[in-house]
Amino acid sequence: MDLTQLIITDIKAVEVRDVPFSVGLIPPWNPSQRITTRDYVVVRVETNAGLFGISMDGDYTPGLPARAKDIDGLVAAYFVGKPVMDMAAHTAFLHSVRDRGRFFFIAVALWDIVGKAVGAPLTRLWGGTRDKVLVYASTVQHGRSPEARAEDCRRYLAQGYHAVKLRLSAETVAGDIALVQAVRDAVGDKMEIMVDANQAGKGPDASAPGVHWDLARAEETARLLGGLGVFYLEEPLPYVLEDDGVRLRERSPIPIAGGEGKLGPEAFWQLLRRGVYDIIQPDPIVSGTPTDMLKIRAMAEAAGVQVIYHHRKSGIGFMIGLHLSACFGDSPWLEYMDDGPFWQPAGFQVGFEDIVPVDSQGYVHCPETPGLGVVWDMDWLRSIGLYG
Repeated sequence: MDLTQLIITDIKAVEVRDVPFSVGLIPPWNPSQRITTRDYVVVRVETNAGLFGISMDGDYTPGLPARAKDIDGLVAAYFVGKPVMDMAAHTAFLHSVRDRGRFFFIAVALWDIVGKAVGAPLTRLWGGTRDKVLVYASTVQHGRSPEARAEDCRRYLAQGYHAVKLRLSAETVAGDIALVQAVRDAVGDKMEIMVDANQAGKGPDASAPGVHWDLARAEETARLLGGLGVFYLEEPLPYVLEDDGVRLRERSPIPIAGGEGKLGPEAFWQLLRRGVYDIIQPDPIVSGTPTDMLKIRAMAEAAGVQVIYHHRKSGIGFMIGLHLSACFGDSPWLEYMDDGPFWQPAGFQVGFEDIVPVDSQGYVHCPETPGLGVVWDMDWLRSIGLYG
């Protein structure tokens, strides 16, 4: 198929509200909340060849990242009639309307179409040779006791996971370390442990709920985590404290990771240029389009910095992260949202025919079908008006 002749003919968007995903998530970045549902926006992009792509984005109710009316109006007015393969122009447009919503997920549907047109999964289309990626169980619930979390991790280990991410949100350093120590005692050296402080959006004068870290706390925590063999410490300081971030990275005995909330290649170039992180974590739904992700990955390689993709917006975020991770051999892990009843994969991966499985060795396998490779629940697509 001549990709230059593949033209977008229609875009349709729907909002899906109040999808259950938790018995009551208390997020560590805002312990005053209790969340049980998520909202999603879903798009179907049609082409003149009869090929279509579907993508979605979401957030905690009522935090819909984009409105269907803006996609049906503002966004569709730009895209309809354009060649699918004008990815650079499409990316520039989606950045230009960031004040109206987060629309980067639409570009995932475009790449899905391209993969279908050439008959290749995106991993292969982008030159990947791996067929699977190790995932870590990403836990979220604030206030989970060290004993309960240790038991959770024994269960994760039995399920096949070889890594877990813990959230550090105790009032004291001692409380945080007690959580990590309990998990290390429970799993020994059979699991990698990552930790996330969720401090990126908390500046010195911010009034956000929960504990606020400064450089002294971050340094002390990193030192103690080093003794527990922690794989990395994620977002231990607010983005606005970039100079302190550089100092922390220079002094820390373990790698420092972050960047999930940054937008576009320029922002990640700044992080790489300053040397803020040992590992950058772009989110392939929040941080830009797949085209942006490929650019960011190339910059990170040139800087000698690892990329481990972040995600927590939808199952689509996980799937595009899977393809991106498999393209390059130094993305050793991928985040998989799984915190038992507090973050249920079935609610997070809504719309999929089945939950994306983690095998007995802790891997998720890349789809062999063309494009993104999502197997959609057709009854669900019909129920929201995007199929049939």
